[in-house]
Amino acid sequence: MSNETTRAFNHLAPPHLEDPYPLFEELRREAPVVFNPSFGMWFVSRHEDVAAVVKDPVRFSSAQVLAPLQEPSPELLAILGNDRSGVYPLLSSDPPVHTRVRGLVIKAFAGPRLAARMEPFIRAITSELVDGFEKDGHAELMSRFAMPLPIRVTSQLFGIPLSEMELVKRWCDDETMLLMGLLPEEQRAELARSIVAYRDFLRALVEDHRANPRPDLVTELIEARAEGESPLDTQELVGTLCVLIFAAHLTTTNMIGNALVSILRAPGAWQTLRDRPEVIPGVLEEAMRFDAPVQGMTRTVGEDCRIRGVAVPRGARVFVLFGSANRDLPGVKDPERFDIERAAGPNLAFGRGPHFCVGAQLARIEGSIALDELTRRLRGARLAGDAPLSYVPNLVHRGPTALNVAWDVPTS
Repeated sequence: MSNETTRAFNHLAPPHLEDPYPLFEELRREAPVVFNPSFGMWFVSRHEDVAAVVKDPVRFSSAQVLAPLQEPSPELLAILGNDRSGVYPLLSSDPPVHTRVRGLVIKAFAGPRLAARMEPFIRAITSELVDGFEKDGHAELMSRFAMPLPIRVTSQLFGIPLSEMELVKRWCDDETMLLMGLLPEEQRAELARSIVAYRDFLRALVEDHRANPRPDLVTELIEARAEGESPLDTQELVGTLCVLIFAAHLTTTNMIGNALVSILRAPGAWQTLRDRPEVIPGVLEEAMRFDAPVQGMTRTVGEDCRIRGVAVPRGARVFVLFGSANRDLPGVKDPERFDIERAAGPNLAFGRGPHFCVGAQLARIEGSIALDELTRRLRGARLAGDAPLSYVPNLVHRGPTALNVAWDVPTS
């Protein structure tokens, strides 16, 4: 492999962790398709190539999209037992399996009982959370708002008691670390035990919903039917719930956090949204283009191929950089600038092709309500303190760990 197609970099470490986008711009210019030995994967950074890969499940398979960066040891496999397969049919499969599962999940999301109640519930929870800090004049908005809002919505959406959501979030975080982290064996064993406990919890959740149906997404998934297709079985339901619960809280948290950072850093943007709330949906799209909550996804090459003239061998893993591709969109002028007046267009924040996020509409509703409530009630909001923002080093997901914000509180 020539030096021209190999470049070692780690954008999950300083100085790139806080702002990886200058590195991505360099990759698009100098090495748009490059093997990175630091991760053992090919990185694809230009929009045209990223879009072509994610729309071609024949040459670029999703079956190993959640394969761990580190090969599981025999000891780790023994701990995982029956859960070692890591079946995630909504995310880690190709047609026809993925087509069937996705079709049933979309039917569940389209259920009238689900859609009819979520928007007013989101508005009520958003208002309640802002009530808790509006008069203080300052707050750390990730822990006080961007995290608890999706947690509360996820609890309602899946019929999980709110008292158990902290544990569910920890299980989700542990699974992400096991899949995406480079960790010592002892720590990986602890994470594997956590995954087994989470699978047991989800199986019990499914069986409880089978015995006692209620108007939430778990029941909709169990009852989803399509002509000529078998319903989701318990293993498929558990794997699908792993993906949906994770996306419902973490991806939405990061979407809100990243959007707030971009808006608060743009002079006059907060007041503009306060004065013209009708622009909020478009600004949310621009924020996701500018700093995507999902930075990319892996694919496995099914046959020897070329991407932008670069030979990529069968069996190689490819990481398509959504975060980079969003700053390389056709027709977007000055893409390295966050522009609240930019006309919203298609971007890759929710993916593209067969694996486009099934919960994108609900996430957009949640994000728009969040920005509307915050800009309307927090006058003159601004970033507080001079410390640089910190981010968890995660290959797929990106969002600030903390966001200190101050605002003006009326004296009378």
